[in-house]
Amino acid sequence: MADLRTRIGGIEIENPVVVASGPLSDSEEIIRKASSFNPGAIILKSSLIDRDYQKIMKPVAPYEYPQLMRCYITAYEGQMHADGMSHWAIEKWCEWLPKNKGKFRPLLIASVCGITLEGYIEGAKMFEEAGADALEILFACPAPWFHGYKYSMTGDPQVIGEVCSEIRKAVKMPIGAKVFPLMPGWTGSPWVE
Repeated sequence: MADLRTRIGGIEIENPVVVASGPLSDSEEIIRKASSFNPGAIILKSSLIDRDYQKIMKPVAPYEYPQLMRCYITAYEGQMHADGMSHWAIEKWCEWLPKNKGKFRPLLIASVCGITLEGYIEGAKMFEEAGADALEILFACPAPWFHGYKYSMTGDPQVIGEVCSEIRKAVKMPIGAKVFPLMPGWTGSPWVE
């Protein structure tokens, strides 16, 4: 049998199949189903620390920790994106992770989002303490409710570099960034006004 082990940055996974942060990693039940297909890793649905979660998500869905409505947003000259953040703040994921990590064969990679540099760093530290195998730093979500925050959902290389550098200083686990693709004519904002 072929050896499909793959190294990505500082982690080794059994095979190169990685379930991206999204609808297939949004709850224990769905993670269990995804895990049954034996991917090398599963990236948990992106979230924010609680105080940022409430600031961003409450205006969108004003009830506590909703399963946020999935919606479609036109971006990048007509591409459609299915959208929605995790219905759990990072604190909830960090309660769940140490209790459940051993139930799944694939590596579990956390995905942190932030609206401030401090929020990204705090979330990264929490995920490391909770036992995440690695960390995805999210800069690539077209959700309009992140618009206007310097540190959130940006293509600015200076800001991305600053966030990644500060997180690297704060945690020892492997990190990677999910960024917007550079499309022809791209001006730095993924939103179509």
